[in-house]
Amino acid sequence: MNILLLLFLFIAFLILIEVVLRSIKSWRKTEKRQIERRLKELTTQKYDIESLDFVKKIKYSDMQFLDSFLSRFSVFRKMTRLLEQANIKQTLGYLILMTIAAVVIGLALTKINLLVGIGVVVVFGILPSAYVYFKKQKRMQKFEKQLPDTLDLVSRSLRAGLAFSGALKIVSEEFPDPVGIEFAKTVNEINFGISTDEALKNLTERIDCADLKFFVISVILQKETGGNLAEILENTAKLIRDRFKFQGKVRALSAEGKMSAGVLIAVPFFIAGLVSIFNPAYLKPLKDEPTGNIMVITALVMMVIGISILRKMIKLKV
Repeated sequence: MNILLLLFLFIAFLILIEVVLRSIKSWRKTEKRQIERRLKELTTQKYDIESLDFVKKIKYSDMQFLDSFLSRFSVFRKMTRLLEQANIKQTLGYLILMTIAAVVIGLALTKINLLVGIGVVVVFGILPSAYVYFKKQKRMQKFEKQLPDTLDLVSRSLRAGLAFSGALKIVSEEFPDPVGIEFAKTVNEINFGISTDEALKNLTERIDCADLKFFVISVILQKETGGNLAEILENTAKLIRDRFKFQGKVRALSAEGKMSAGVLIAVPFFIAGLVSIFNPAYLKPLKDEPTGNIMVITALVMMVIGISILRKMIKLKV
């Protein structure tokens, strides 16, 4: 217990250092914001200096030793990309420290009750990463919903006589996050000398969306082979909208299967709750006996496997 307490205090101290460094960094940004405001007053173009990620070194943590340690492994670069896709401003080092602290709390609770402690370790350990993944998925879904209108705006801008980079700039100014922010990064890259093809490829790396890849491929092929890009983008936008309609029909038809799956998942817990209220001694062996604990764990594992199979059965990818 003393070792766990010392480990927990060490993790808490690291998190405290991270918070203090982040506060100092925020205080030092005051002068930087004043400079940015003066620069914006001197120019008519609205560049977001914070969004110029292509000229910045990837930062894994505000603590130098942790930043240099994480930069040695390529897997952490992918995790940093996940944070960027979720538009989370916290560093990867902060997320890792929070995860470790949550796991330490779970380990401390194992001294009270083994099953409760294991459950807390698993839940607390997965929770930060699950939150980042949830934010990323929500942002990608929002981007996908905004994409048809984005393609229509680019198409109309091209028909009006604007250059392709000018059409992208209009998109970055007219649309909110995530389309506006991500296209603004692409426009900034083009303005700073990166080729249009390379900037669009960087956009597909930042955004996990298959329809966006179709858009980028269409633009690159049109530059090489020629053709009416405005018409291509209009047809692509129409195709995406038709796919959204079909997905809505699929969701309506699979609603009954989802309801059945929810009932099948809830029934065991509902029955166990009723039995524990009216006859508590009946479930006591499952809690007190080692064989009962193994049976409960096995049942939960089988339920997870069954839930996965049900999700595969009722989820159609269009």
